[in-house]
Amino acid sequence: MAGSDDAGTSGELETREDAGQQPQDTVKLWLQAIELASSEERDWRKSAAETYEVFRMDNAGRVSDALGGNAGVSFNILFSNVETILPAVYNSTPEPDIRRRFGDADEIGRSVAQALERVLSAQIDQYDFSREMKLAIKDMLLPGRGVVRVRYDPQLSDDGMQVVSEAIRCEHVQWDDWLHGAAKTWGDVPWVGFRHRLTREQLRALAPEVAERVALDTIVPGAKEMSERDGGKQPSELFKRAEVWEIWDKERKQVVFVSQGFKEAPLLQVDDPLQLEEFWPCPRPLYAIETSNTLVPVEEYRAYRDQAKELERVTRRINALVKVLKWRGVYDATLGSAFSRMSELEDGELAPSDNALVASQIQGGLEAAIFLMPIDKAAAVLTQLYAQREQIKQTIYEITGIADILRGATVASETATAQQIKAQWGSLRVQSRQAEVARFARDLLRIMAEIVATKFSPEAITAMSAVPLGPEHMQVLQNDFLRSYRVDIETDSTIRADLTRSQEQMSQFVTGLGAFITAVGPAVQAGAMPMDVVSDLLTGFARQFKLGKQAEDALDRLSAQAQAQAQAPQQPPGPSPEELAMQQEQAAAAQAEEQKAAVEAQKAAAQEETRRQEAGAKQQLEQDKLKLEQDKVVVMDALERYKFDAKLQADRRARVSDRKAKMATERERMAASAKPSTMVNLDAKGELATFVQSMQEMREQDRQEMQQVIGLLAQSVAAMAQAADRMGGPKRVVKDAKGEVIGVEPVRMN
Repeated sequence: MAGSDDAGTSGELETREDAGQQPQDTVKLWLQAIELASSEERDWRKSAAETYEVFRMDNAGRVSDALGGNAGVSFNILFSNVETILPAVYNSTPEPDIRRRFGDADEIGRSVAQALERVLSAQIDQYDFSREMKLAIKDMLLPGRGVVRVRYDPQLSDDGMQVVSEAIRCEHVQWDDWLHGAAKTWGDVPWVGFRHRLTREQLRALAPEVAERVALDTIVPGAKEMSERDGGKQPSELFKRAEVWEIWDKERKQVVFVSQGFKEAPLLQVDDPLQLEEFWPCPRPLYAIETSNTLVPVEEYRAYRDQAKELERVTRRINALVKVLKWRGVYDATLGSAFSRMSELEDGELAPSDNALVASQIQGGLEAAIFLMPIDKAAAVLTQLYAQREQIKQTIYEITGIADILRGATVASETATAQQIKAQWGSLRVQSRQAEVARFARDLLRIMAEIVATKFSPEAITAMSAVPLGPEHMQVLQNDFLRSYRVDIETDSTIRADLTRSQEQMSQFVTGLGAFITAVGPAVQAGAMPMDVVSDLLTGFARQFKLGKQAEDALDRLSAQAQAQAQAPQQPPGPSPEELAMQQEQAAAAQAEEQKAAVEAQKAAAQEETRRQEAGAKQQLEQDKLKLEQDKVVVMDALERYKFDAKLQADRRARVSDRKAKMATERERMAASAKPSTMVNLDAKGELATFVQSMQEMREQDRQEMQQVIGLLAQSVAAMAQAADRMGGPKRVVKDAKGEVIGVEPVRMN
């Protein structure tokens, strides 16, 4: 930092020219400006450092002083509050939303917006964007101001003449490494400064001509203690750094690097390296408490520091009383070791005592021999302290805006409606912070998009977005970007609401949309309400819901179509009501004639179809009669054959009977002339065998003939039954592929 002599001369300077035009004058001017800005924030920086120590519970002595005690933190309400508020205001990486500022039907503009949106998404995914955001938000909640800067990082070829690759990074700035010029509002800030602590090697990369002459005036933490242990030996350059300030001068559109360790000239001067519309490489910082009379931050912890001290005192008293509340007392020595053993017994366990009888005879019994220290009053005080601590916590929650519904601490006995109301109004207390964080993320993306538009090559943009860009696209990007495009982030993309609430909102929107269409539909059909008016009403209704980018784009397209229809040339006036009524009557009469002709045609077709069916039925009947006659011939032929076979059978039986009679006569004759022992001779035996064989053959022949007759009769009966069925059963008309009747066939009944 600048010395007191430099600071003392600052009052003599009225313009920059008064500081001189030499390089050393420029360094002197900026070192004085840095000293003045630091002195304005000196008290805040001291208080902010103490707040960080309370949060981290570092340096127990300083922490206890800040809380009004003599020991470390017992109840760190600051840590609890910060860890509760941070995820409530930011818990999701933002989603870029780039579109034309005016809804013109421009294909080039659409391609450019799509390419930019994809490039930003790709750049955010290259590193942990959310970590940088969370660090800035934590700086807002602790010291009171959070800063993030955007860096353009082109990678050059070995000869330094060609850009090989390009990237953009967002980088968190440590809360005490950032300064700005004197101003009451952000729009009046003349300059901002970023502090760096560079090694000798980094100095060579920044300013190779003077790097060896820059004094390394700071030491890394711990190096000083190490040198003292080594007998006061100076640490090596490896543990030293040069404090360098990077000044962004908005008035002259310059970036100047100066160091207290080299006052001969600036280390580096660059003219407007990023060529941004607002010049700054960082958006307006996040402030915990912002007023219109100063930009000096105020840490939020200062608003409830007294309550935090009181909470700490009450907690320490609670801890002290808890130590007092012990089960202790004295007992009569006559009980001996039995009483000491009693304190070690488990539940339900008894121990013998040799002196219990003696102690029981004392006035008052065993109870009189034992005295326990009373703890009733201490317990009552402890109860009051617990209640007091809860009351202090509620006071702090009211100051910070942490409602019980945001901490998930609803009461089970409350109704669902009561909990819903508490959630709604509880969330309103942090909505302003959520909006500020969303604004901060949006401004970061705008700076990134502007750098892409002005610095990136067409090849790099095409490679990252897969959208080919020509010269006309780059002309739009480089010359008309901020005027033609609106860079935003998707609604609520930094604070993802719970899924249930989103579903409820969508359900309510769909229900309301149905009621809206039902209400305005008749008016639109009657021509009483133009579509552009309906579209405007619907868009206004939809804005009350958070529907997301896709639904909003659909509504925008609907509105554009309605506006186009409203601006289209009007159609010629229609007919008068009388003419319209006459036209309707004529149309109705023509329609009635057409319907009558159609009915007559259907009737004629039905009659023709009936005639065809009757002719087909008659033809089928004649065929059935012919088939029946044929079946009769078959049956009669079978009967004649049966009669003929029966006659043959009768003749055969007659012959058999005659033969049997002859054989009987022959046996009687032989029996009368022969002896008893020789009744049958060989001839008689041979004739008998022949007779038996002939009888068997006749039986087999009769059986086969009978089976044939039975089969013929069965076929005849079946044929006659089928003919009868065809003659008397139901029938249906048979049509060919063209739909013409070709015959009838019986319908089988199940």
